[in-house]
Amino acid sequence: MAPRGRGGSRVLRRGGRFCVCVPHPFSRSAEFESRADDAPFTVAGSYLAETDYGLVGARRGIAFRFVSRRFPLESCSRALGSAGIAIEVVREPPLPAVERHRRTRIPVFVMWGAVRVASDD
Repeated sequence: MAPRGRGGSRVLRRGGRFCVCVPHPFSRSAEFESRADDAPFTVAGSYLAETDYGLVGARRGIAFRFVSRRFPLESCSRALGSAGIAIEVVREPPLPAVERHRRTRIPVFVMWGAVRVASDD
């Protein structure tokens, strides 16, 4: 995670800001036991571990595979902090326009706004 924080610091001047929206690491650390709206959401491993995960699906006849790495929020904040970037605001928005769905019970995305506080070197 640290190289990502350094990349942000490299392109920002002191006082420069940016926003990020990523899949919420908690939502990727567990699975629903079924498709029912009230299905239990079970963490089988560790939320605190950095792990790889993949999603396979299809839409409109096009199959896709998405592979990524999940970092706990603390790993993200430490990487940004070590790069001289401070998180100013964090949001966990609900799913829009969805009344009843199992995913409304957990954060699907996390968004943050950050500012470079380190001096320009």
